[in-house]
Amino acid sequence: MALNSIDRDQGDAKQTNYQLSGNVNKIYQVGSHAASLEFGGRYRHIDKSSNTYVLTLTPTGTVLLSSFPNNLTNSRYYLGGQYHLGYNASYEDVIAYANANPDAFTSSSTQGQDPSDFTLTEHVAAGYVMNTIDLSSRTRFIAGLMAATPAQISRRTRSPAPMSRFSRARHWPTR
Repeated sequence: MALNSIDRDQGDAKQTNYQLSGNVNKIYQVGSHAASLEFGGRYRHIDKSSNTYVLTLTPTGTVLLSSFPNNLTNSRYYLGGQYHLGYNASYEDVIAYANANPDAFTSSSTQGQDPSDFTLTEHVAAGYVMNTIDLSSRTRFIAGLMAATPAQISRRTRSPAPMSRFSRARHWPTR
């Protein structure tokens, strides 16, 4: 069994959420009937961004997986051993080999081309007012109004950047 490629996700993804909400309730009397007036609101602001890409090293020749130790073994892996777990080379061993033999690999990157490279901002605001009057022990009158702004979303996908050669020492560190 041969090593096909080494893929590594790079970059960062961030998300910040800010939310503010509040409610006020005032209990009062209308004649002999209990009543309450309630109002409140909520504002939410979300910023999301992803600046990610995939770096791929592909062997120029045949690199057998058996040249790396099989670090994960389990003779009773599935249904008491009816399914045999395949060969599992560790990431550290494979990346150390790639760093020690840089001429044995070609490199490619999706940097600037990855569809998961985006920035998104969302704003949502809503408010309400509600009045409740207890007409009897079994009857209640409720009236209310709610207003909300539609979600204001701005999305930006970063434009493709020119491909450049990258340093394996910087992008393919051992853990």
